[in-house]
Amino acid sequence: MRHLLAFSCLIPVFLLGSWAQAQSDAQHVINFDDSTVPAAIKLARPDRWQVADNALNNLDHNTNDTFKFQIAPSDQLKVSADVTMHSIHPKGGFWGLAATLKDGTRVQVFNQGQQLRYYVRKPGDKLKPMTFVRLPDDAKERVTFHVAIDNKQLTAQANDGKAYSLDLPSAGIKAFEFQAFQAHVSIHSITLDGEIKINNTKANDDEHLKSQLDVADPSIKRPDDPNALVIFYIGDSITRHGFSAATIKKLGWDHLAGMAATQESKDFAHLFAAHVQKQNPDKKVSLHFHSKGGAGAAATRYRTLKPYEVLQPEIVVVQLGEHEKQHNGVEALQSNYRALLSTMQQWDSKPTILCVGVWNPYGKGKRSAYTDWTLTTDQTMAGVCKDLNIPYASMEKHALNPANSGWGTSNGVKWHPNDAGMQAYADELIRMYEMSK
Repeated sequence: MRHLLAFSCLIPVFLLGSWAQAQSDAQHVINFDDSTVPAAIKLARPDRWQVADNALNNLDHNTNDTFKFQIAPSDQLKVSADVTMHSIHPKGGFWGLAATLKDGTRVQVFNQGQQLRYYVRKPGDKLKPMTFVRLPDDAKERVTFHVAIDNKQLTAQANDGKAYSLDLPSAGIKAFEFQAFQAHVSIHSITLDGEIKINNTKANDDEHLKSQLDVADPSIKRPDDPNALVIFYIGDSITRHGFSAATIKKLGWDHLAGMAATQESKDFAHLFAAHVQKQNPDKKVSLHFHSKGGAGAAATRYRTLKPYEVLQPEIVVVQLGEHEKQHNGVEALQSNYRALLSTMQQWDSKPTILCVGVWNPYGKGKRSAYTDWTLTTDQTMAGVCKDLNIPYASMEKHALNPANSGWGTSNGVKWHPNDAGMQAYADELIRMYEMSK
């Protein structure tokens, strides 16, 4: 114990009250209840992670898997991670939470060999792991770690057990990450409490408000009616968003429609379909929605496109862009979006393809143009459409109009186009449709 104190001034303490009571109002809970990776974290290798069974899972225990939290530099931070460790590499492994301080010192709290361990490593120092405590048998697989940093002090706790305080050599958190080194894990939830920057792009910090819940098409086939006119919609939550007990509780979203239309008939898909039906009275318009892939991004919609070719659609409407991740790069967006559109151009039905741009109301009423990644996404998709001779309408002026969003009881719904915003989408589609005749 003498060596332990000399190294780190380690003192076991009991927190006054529970961990939850100690948290502030600036709390962000990251759940994994749909197929997307929340923007509050940035995966080092996205191909090594997948969201399934309400958890973020790495593929196996064969390598070092990490992700960073999108935090602003701060002197204070609290993080809780609820994690199941399924297996470790035969040569050993661990998972943990690590902070990089402003002076380059790395501090990590980790679970290794059913022990709550830590190390403090200044640049150039050798790694010297130390042990807080052995974890009880009921924490052998699943455990929640709580780590708090307040200036030059770190507090660590496993589940509701004893909390340990550790003096740090310096203050100021520059970066914070999760690490699974040769460990196969499932992360069920993460709570961040402090000065959190949900997204690292200034113009797009509403990323965490986006939601996606696909509704499976019960029958992917063209209607038997010889007078059918099929409209095939490829989009994300703005095109169609399901509802569940979770969406009702978390978002206040309780109906099937494009979010945030007050009812299905007022979303842009049905408004546009009504116009097409009026212009084609001898036809029977039939709406079909792409509901595979889950993430609402061009890559996943393209990878799961093939089953929908049997619809032989006369019209295809593509509404994407909101779930494209900046860390994947422009080239990936350009390639995936082009592949999606060009593939449908080759379908036997030779559909009329109409595309609408990305929606981002951040700064509405205060700015008149997109910036940063939203602008890049919009311009990239517009460029692809121009190359393929496909009509494209930017939603920039509509998204930045305060009158076109804000309906709902939660910020996650309010971010989306309201009835007026949906009408704006429909108007753009109607304009392009009439010009394409």
